[in-house]
Amino acid sequence: MVPAVADTLIDPSDHLDCRCVRAARRSFFELSPFPKAAAAVGNRVILEAMENEKNFHVIDLAGPAAQPRQWIQLLRDFHSRPEGAPHLRLTIVHDDGEFLAKVSESLTDEADELDVPFQVHCVAGQIETLDLNDLHGVLGLKSGEARAIVCGHHAAAPPPRRRR
Repeated sequence: MVPAVADTLIDPSDHLDCRCVRAARRSFFELSPFPKAAAAVGNRVILEAMENEKNFHVIDLAGPAAQPRQWIQLLRDFHSRPEGAPHLRLTIVHDDGEFLAKVSESLTDEADELDVPFQVHCVAGQIETLDLNDLHGVLGLKSGEARAIVCGHHAAAPPPRRRR
């Protein structure tokens, strides 16, 4: 019984309706100060690291824990840069195509309002199943752009256990 409970806590998508899992994650993000603080610190690091860059690419590997609010705030932060906003490309890896479509639309609308050059590249799938032989193509990497990779959720989560 303990392994089943642990599996549910680590990856509840195998045991619960995915809509419930998304709603729980969204509620956790809204109620807990920790994800907000992590997003704010992550954005600050990205802003400092990309200070003199004209083109850069953020790759969000947070998967099911992805939060579009982080990227909306990053767009706003870039808009307020004295030297002007760089061209930002954002790749989001997520297993929910509907989520990706909504996020893509809201981020594109926000970027248009702020007049920030922006492209979003959505990759429908799980990080664990990406084609490692073609990451360059899957993630839409281009030469001449600086890159930042955000993967806080997966860095903290233990690897999935094999089922017996």
